[in-house]
Amino acid sequence: MDGRERKKRPLPFSIECLLSAPCQKKPSLFPPNISSSPPPSLPCSSSSSSSAASPSVLHHALQSAQIRLEGASLWRRFHALGTEMIVTRSGRRMFPTLQVAIVRLERNLIYSLMVDFQRTDRKRYRYSFHQSKWVVAGPGEAEFPARMHVHPDSPALGDHWMRLQVVCFDKVKLTNNLLDQNGHAIVNSMHRYQPRFHLVVHPSPAESNAPKNWLKRRIFAFPETTFMAVTAYQNHRITELKIESNPFAKGFRECDLPFGSNNGESDGMSTMAPNDRTKAKNGTGAAMQWLLNCPIAFGLIDNEDSANGRRETDEKEGKRQKAILLKEKNLNG
Repeated sequence: MDGRERKKRPLPFSIECLLSAPCQKKPSLFPPNISSSPPPSLPCSSSSSSSAASPSVLHHALQSAQIRLEGASLWRRFHALGTEMIVTRSGRRMFPTLQVAIVRLERNLIYSLMVDFQRTDRKRYRYSFHQSKWVVAGPGEAEFPARMHVHPDSPALGDHWMRLQVVCFDKVKLTNNLLDQNGHAIVNSMHRYQPRFHLVVHPSPAESNAPKNWLKRRIFAFPETTFMAVTAYQNHRITELKIESNPFAKGFRECDLPFGSNNGESDGMSTMAPNDRTKAKNGTGAAMQWLLNCPIAFGLIDNEDSANGRRETDEKEGKRQKAILLKEKNLNG
């Protein structure tokens, strides 16, 4: 082979060599018995032995079922401001409460109703007081599998659910304790969540031979129920709206009176002991009574949390008194 032929031969990685090479078919990423095309229906569809996956079909008892959000107008008022829900380690109930009405069920079939809380995104937020809105502060915390909270009436006949008219999840509590053992909903503070209602149908024994690709669960979600989990209210308008609309916040609404008010019944002094009522006649006493009626300015507290706080205070005071008595005894001895 002379030098001329050596020069005409293309180099291994030259353009001429790459263009002249035959096109090789890339190996398929899917096994031969699975179609590489996306499934024709929902991702919960069950695959069969054939090349195409069987489409999933919603159970006939769920096709016409509907869930309606109760108190939607109040939820929309909060949603317009950016709903915030207080979370504590011991658990805090939600307000507004999750209440729904279920219609168009099969009366003789058995259903279960559950709720969970799903993160809307993988972001962490902070409240910008300058802009009066929530802004992204960075990536979110690690997300744990959402707990499913089953309504205590589950399972029940469809006739029972429809006769209830209003199905309430008022026992659900939000906590930021990752090691919670009380069954509360675990959420991360400064993250946004979407409550979801799961309606599950329990097939009758006659449907034991029903197709396996039947979907027996249907999920309902209402955008106006999304909320931001916080340990203290950030938007003062949310605090005002909760005090205004929460029937259990009567003591907070009575805090609007001036410190020097001596109207007796109207300023909450009717619930005071006679001696305390006498002390509250001056400005200092009225101011203290105002603060007692408003135990916290940045978030409402429920009876359970306030009782725990009083219990801890009493224990600390008892220990302090014992220490004083022991010190006096040692000095006298």
